[in-house]
Amino acid sequence: MVATNGPSLVASERLKKADLIGFIDLIFAADEVGYMKPQPGFFKGLLEKNEISEASKMLLVGDSIDSDIMGAANFGMDSCLLSKDEVKSPATYQIKALIELKNIL
Repeated sequence: MVATNGPSLVASERLKKADLIGFIDLIFAADEVGYMKPQPGFFKGLLEKNEISEASKMLLVGDSIDSDIMGAANFGMDSCLLSKDEVKSPATYQIKALIELKNIL
């Protein structure tokens, strides 16, 4: 699953370009749940949409430390920071390109 504050169509196109669309079963956009990252309601919606009871069973991949990584961390969810530059963050993983997710997934 991909979770985004932006439109699901944009996320879908990015995943296709990175040849990762086959690994993703659903794109979850903020307008579907009525909350944006880092609000807890967004992350609660993710769990409910996937019928998952524990946040620790999901991995959130994002490029924003404030909304993606901190939001996930505050909710008890693992995260992966997508950043061209190596930066200090509470992310569980850090990658420079989406293609690197293949090594994590």
